[in-house]
Amino acid sequence: MASENKRARREEEDNLLSGTDSSFSGVIRFEIDIISSFETSRVSPKVEVRGIGWLMKVIKGENANKVCHAGVYLHYWHCGREGSNFWSIDVDSIISVINTDKGERSAKQKLKKTFNYEILNWVYPEFISWEDLINVEKGFVKDDKVTFEARITLSKIIGIRIAPIFDFTDSNEPCHDVALLIQGKKVYASKQILGIHSPVFKALFYQEFTEKNKQEIELKDIKIKEFIQLLNHVYPSGEKITDSSIASLLDLSDRFEIKTVIDRAEQFFIESITYDISSKLKFSDQFRLVRLQDHCLFNLKAVKDIQNFKKTANYNSLSDKAKAMLLEKVMKLNV
Repeated sequence: MASENKRARREEEDNLLSGTDSSFSGVIRFEIDIISSFETSRVSPKVEVRGIGWLMKVIKGENANKVCHAGVYLHYWHCGREGSNFWSIDVDSIISVINTDKGERSAKQKLKKTFNYEILNWVYPEFISWEDLINVEKGFVKDDKVTFEARITLSKIIGIRIAPIFDFTDSNEPCHDVALLIQGKKVYASKQILGIHSPVFKALFYQEFTEKNKQEIELKDIKIKEFIQLLNHVYPSGEKITDSSIASLLDLSDRFEIKTVIDRAEQFFIESITYDISSKLKFSDQFRLVRLQDHCLFNLKAVKDIQNFKKTANYNSLSDKAKAMLLEKVMKLNV
């Protein structure tokens, strides 16, 4: 009975946000580790809702009575809009700290505010007393970690262009004219759009293959989540490549020969500071990414760099042709 009540409370909280379109909603879950060593403030990673970035900032400070509190900011992550007065966003949010003992959100604060060039953030300076937050008996801290959460819904977005959302699970979408069976589930898409971007799909849909006249085609050895991710990069959804998506995205775009996605993936690697040169060289060799390979060779400035690379697992995965290219680079550096 208690677990049912908890579930009911969570469902009620989920429905508190105004806005029925889930595509305009998002969640920031900000886990703060080593809370016992927290000094003045920490900032969450950015979370995007329909391409609009949001951050949560947790601060530690005293009020006028010298009582220490945790304050919480909800911050609009602007991109050159702070000087313009042409934009505004209505925001409904529930900000809370997770009670791990009770399995529920506690110390909740509701926010209903219009963000614009004058209001880029909103703060609750005394969200919860610091004493309660770090008191193990209160249930907020576990393994020296505390989790804050902001559940955001946007409405009345003015002056900001929003990328469209495509539902590839909806068979009633008028632009969809083919069902792709992946992991036993149907993904719906447009033959024409896929055919324009992929010669593999173009041949499958329009040449003399058995699949040509089928309304349902099975694609094997593919994860449905990764394929939908690929579709979002083929369609004009504004989807961005991330460190976690790049490998599967490049693998699928190479399999279906989708040049536009391959080019964006290659540029992502060139600009990435997360992947080191050895990883970049491995991908450039595996997927024949010439610009990325040139970028890597240019940044190998010394023989020692190549010698260090030869000690890695990534070097062992290179083709003989790529290894010969590195040897040639060593010879040039020795001249």
